[in-house]
Amino acid sequence: MLQKEDVFKILKKAAITDRHFGLFGSDTHRYRLKPAISSRSVRDIEDAYGFTLPEDYFVLSPK
Repeated sequence: MLQKEDVFKILKKAAITDRHFGLFGSDTHRYRLKPAISSRSVRDIEDAYGFTLPEDYFVLSPK
C-alpha cells in the first residue's frame, strides 16, 4: 500500500517529467492534490450512503 509520502514523491517526479503538462488532464491538476476534506465531511458522506471508508482515505494531506 502506498504511503502519503510515496504519493507526493510520485507526483513530484511526474511534474518534473511532464513539466509542460502535455499529458491528458495534467494541465488542470498540475500534479497537485486539492486540500483534504474534513473528517466530519467524510463521516457525513458515509452516513448518507451507508458505508465506511478506511481511515487512510481522509488522512492524505501535504506535509
